Parts: sequence; C-alpha cells; structure tokens
Amino acid sequence: RRWSRFATLPLSQSLHCMEWHGGVLYVAGGIGLVGNKPNRTLNTLHSFNETTGAWEDLPPMPHACSLAASGIIGNELFVAGGRVWHTVNGTGHSEDLSTLQIYDFTTRTWRLGPPLPRRRCGACGIVVDGKLYLVSSKLSDIYYDGQSSTMVYDVQSNTWTELPDPPLGRFGAGAMHAFAHNGRIVAFDQSGSA
Repeated sequence: RRWSRFATLPLSQSLHCMEWHGGVLYVAGGIGLVGNKPNRTLNTLHSFNETTGAWEDLPPMPHACSLAASGIIGNELFVAGGRVWHTVNGTGHSEDLSTLQIYDFTTRTWRLGPPLPRRRCGACGIVVDGKLYLVSSKLSDIYYDGQSSTMVYDVQSNTWTELPDPPLGRFGAGAMHAFAHNGRIVAFDQSGSA
C-alpha cells in the first residue's frame, strides 16, 4: 500500500494517450514540452516493458495528435480524434481532429480507420464489449457546435454510431472521467456526480 516510481516518460510531453497491453505500457502522441511550455504536437509512439525496464521507440502515428481518446480492442490500439496545434504567420492555432488511427501490436504497423462522425478532442475513451466509446468531456465539441454525443466505434462493422451523452453537469459540460465497470460505462462530472 505504497507508491513507488514506475518509469519516466522518454520525452517531456503532456496530453498524451496511455494504454497497457500484454505487460507493456504504450504512450502515444501528446504535446512536446520545452521547459514547461508547449512546443509541438507529437505523432510518437513509445512502449515501456515492465520486465526489462526499457523504453522502445515504435513507428510514429500517421497524424500527430494530443487530447485524443484511446482504447485497446484485441491486439490493436485505437487513437481517436484529438487536437493538433500549429503556427500560422507566427500565431498559434489549434484544430480538432476526426481521425481514427489504429496500431496493430503484432505487425507493428498503423492504419487509418473510418473518420469520426464529428471532430472530437478530449473525450474519455472506454472499451466495453469490444467497442470503443468516446464519451464527451469538457473539451469536447459541445463547446464548438453545441452538439454532444457519445460516439461508438464497432470493430466488427468498422463503423461509428452516435448515442446521447450521459446527463452530466449543470451546463451539460460532459464527463470529466469515465471508466468501464461490469459491462457498463460510469461517467463523472466535475462536481463528482456519477
């Protein structure tokens, strides 16, 4: 019942995806930091092997992203949506993404899946019954187009569908955290209500 240091990320980064599979920790994308300041959006993929204690650089994602949702289904890592920051004429801009990037652990290759129905960043990614659910968060597109939904990716049919979001938050601000429990999704808003 004590905390101990597990590993230090190979890059100075934040807003990345992190998933565990087969005794290996995978870290995808995020924002690279110089000092404590954001520098660039990353397309990196690294793995940490708990047995050897070593990090490995893996093939980069097709598209750089941060604030993406992720999940593992079978032998594949799914990275959905996110945000990319770039500079135009010296001014920083961000763009939300509708990409679905899929990494196969066996072949160590990336491929693109069908795009999300709408751009989405900051969603909570949860896997239930072999499907990837993206539950809206405070950073989701609810602030951009006034529409919010839970997006569901079905691996078998290779399609997305939309469901209503859970009724969270005084202002419909979406989930702060969500997880799977006994075949259900449990979502919490910023007040701690589930």
